[in-house]
Amino acid sequence: MLRAASPVSFAVVAQILVMAPGSRVSAADEPSLTGSWRLAYEVEGGHKEYILQLRQDGTKVSGELSSPRSGRKDAFDGGSFAEKRLKLRVSRQNNEVFTVDVELKTPDRLEGKLTIGEDTFPVAISRFVATPVLGKWNVVSKSPDGGQEYSSTLDLAEDGGRLKGTSHSALGSFALGSVNFDGGKLGFELTLPIEGNDVAFLVSAELKEKDKLVGRWKTRDADFTGEWSASREAPAAAEKPAAVPQPAAPAAPPVRPAVAKALGGKWHGIASVPNEGRRAFQIELSVDGDKLTGKLHSPRGSTDIRNGKVAGAKIEFTFPFNSDGSEVEVKVEAELGDHEVLRGKWTASSGETGELTARKPVVL
Repeated sequence: MLRAASPVSFAVVAQILVMAPGSRVSAADEPSLTGSWRLAYEVEGGHKEYILQLRQDGTKVSGELSSPRSGRKDAFDGGSFAEKRLKLRVSRQNNEVFTVDVELKTPDRLEGKLTIGEDTFPVAISRFVATPVLGKWNVVSKSPDGGQEYSSTLDLAEDGGRLKGTSHSALGSFALGSVNFDGGKLGFELTLPIEGNDVAFLVSAELKEKDKLVGRWKTRDADFTGEWSASREAPAAAEKPAAVPQPAAPAAPPVRPAVAKALGGKWHGIASVPNEGRRAFQIELSVDGDKLTGKLHSPRGSTDIRNGKVAGAKIEFTFPFNSDGSEVEVKVEAELGDHEVLRGKWTASSGETGELTARKPVVL
């Protein structure tokens, strides 16, 4: 005759069943979602990205959705995470509703669908990790024809799971917009004041190895594009003990390399001419120490410049000009100012004079 099982026996059997293979994993076995996440999906015409700050309490999830483009933040609660599935709903300030239904694929990635109004998109949500592009980068942008190079620096940082950055150049320091790094590719928007107008540039580059970014820039509202590359700035070397200063003969201050590089290249200029209005010209300049050489091009032809000199950010040179069969010498004096603009005057040996300005081609 079988004896009735004791209460202790039933408890042991129940425990074995719960632990048996194929039984449901408890919520305690799932990783916590608390932290910063990147929500990304593709739409017609591009890639969209948002930042999710998640707070998990058991199976309940709340948090905040923010836009890296506008900076707007929308709080939400009532979300849930159970059996490796995250569901949440965000009502945004513009009456747009985001409904997310995703499944945990790895501890750092969820995939599923995002519904906005009547539209549904495949979506991926990945945990923020240390972004490999953070830090300072030395940038070289080339003109559309590849003939000119422009230097700047780029500072990239992370703030609450959101990428941000600043560009520093001869035009000044400007915050980047729509900064994103996904799949080894960096993208951002940079608006610069060019000739009194705000010009928006879009940059897309791929991380090569760990210290090189290679890509292109383009203007958002016009068909201009060129090469763009950046190298990670090396950490500053340890300071060496200061050497004992030695007396030296006084000398004129040399032309700064940055100024020399900025002066070299092609310039497009406008000169005011008495009784004739404005005339366009081009000059090609080359700097070697304090010497300036180059060519001047105008509707009347091309000529080599003469007596070229550089002192700090100031230049001067002369060129011959044919006036009614007689050669007239014209002297140009100009200075490199803000926004990489040459401003100055010209004076002819015949006594005429006028103002001039010159700029390099529009480029990032």
